[in-house]
Amino acid sequence: WIDAWEDWMRDLDTFMSRRGIPVIPNVGALVTSWDNTDYSVSAGAFLEQFAEPEFDPNDWVSATNQTLDLVRKDRIVILQNYLKSPAEIARRKYLLANYLLVKGRRTYLAYFAGNTMDWYPEWELNLGAPRTSASSVKELPWQGIYRREFANGVVLVRRSAEPDGDG
Repeated sequence: WIDAWEDWMRDLDTFMSRRGIPVIPNVGALVTSWDNTDYSVSAGAFLEQFAEPEFDPNDWVSATNQTLDLVRKDRIVILQNYLKSPAEIARRKYLLANYLLVKGRRTYLAYFAGNTMDWYPEWELNLGAPRTSASSVKELPWQGIYRREFANGVVLVRRSAEPDGDG
């Protein structure tokens, strides 16, 4: 099935790219351990439930590594998650920080609470260009957390079952 999907996706991507349309399949959260599909065969990937805080730490590492691989290959990567309420500030900060760990030239983030037109003030942060990039999670640890430096700041992510109020 995986080989057939990859062949079909390559053909579809080639056909659509000739028309200027990127193919961006919804690949889920990338936490299925048996799935070794090469999602880089298309122009990009849409990751739904990206960096869900409840993920098992091993699933988070696997999904983050796969996301970093797509980013390294300069694919369009759309990361989406859901909020129960716009007031879930800790969750918003956690999702934003995870996005910033993997952010590449063509990486985008969306999270919302019922309305896809929601806008959150943290989306206007100007951290500047990344000073560091990673090709795997192994390159991100720093003093028990994960870290990525930007020109105007640093992003830190602590993996736990639930982020605390500080994100």
